[in-house]
Amino acid sequence: MNNDWKNNHNKNQNKVINLLKKDGFYVTLFVCLCIVAGVAAYVNLKPKHKSVSVSQTQQKISKGKVTTKDGIKTAERNEKNNISKEKMENAEQVNKSNNLIKKDSNSTVTTSATVNKKLFVNPIQNGNVVMKFDTWYSKNGEYTSLPGEYIKPNQNINVSAAMDGVVTSVVGGKVTISNANNGYMTVYDNLDEKSIAVKPNSSVKQGQLLGKIGDSNYSNKLITDTSCIYFEIDQKQKDGSYLSVDPDKMLNVK
Repeated sequence: MNNDWKNNHNKNQNKVINLLKKDGFYVTLFVCLCIVAGVAAYVNLKPKHKSVSVSQTQQKISKGKVTTKDGIKTAERNEKNNISKEKMENAEQVNKSNNLIKKDSNSTVTTSATVNKKLFVNPIQNGNVVMKFDTWYSKNGEYTSLPGEYIKPNQNINVSAAMDGVVTSVVGGKVTISNANNGYMTVYDNLDEKSIAVKPNSSVKQGQLLGKIGDSNYSNKLITDTSCIYFEIDQKQKDGSYLSVDPDKMLNVK
């Protein structure tokens, strides 16, 4: 009995020992696997943290680069805009200058046209030409052309200067006025000597009263009607001589 009990007891102990050996192996294996897994997890987590930091740093650097590039692009864009504005301003200034030049040229043309219009005026108001320029007539048995014209007034017998100038001579009832600036000379004859209001070398303005129509006994007078005024316009030539021109054309210059 004792032997059987001992044998059974030994068998049970052996079973327990074998079981402990078998389970201990698995327990040890399990613990080792847990340790390995923990180490691997730690190792894997640590590089990820670093990679996250590195990636964040790279993102910051890339953002910085993007910001720098954007800043450069913005600066270039601003510079281009400034250059465009300067070009536009310069163009506007050029246009303004061109407009001013055009206005000045137009005003110059207008002024010159005005000067041409006012270069000569009628020596008498509301007069009628009774003998025209370049009319042929007989003088001392020879035919010649009239270098001026005879004008008969309707009512007013006052004679005015047809242009600005200086009185070069006053002979009898004949007054001669010249203008060195424009090269013209005007002659007024058949004035009443007592009515002449200007003297030699005196300056006169266009429209200024010279005298009244009267009988001057002018030797070249072609008509006996003493109510007419003889008017002549001469233009200076290159050689210094004067050539008579048609007063009607000069008075109608536009």
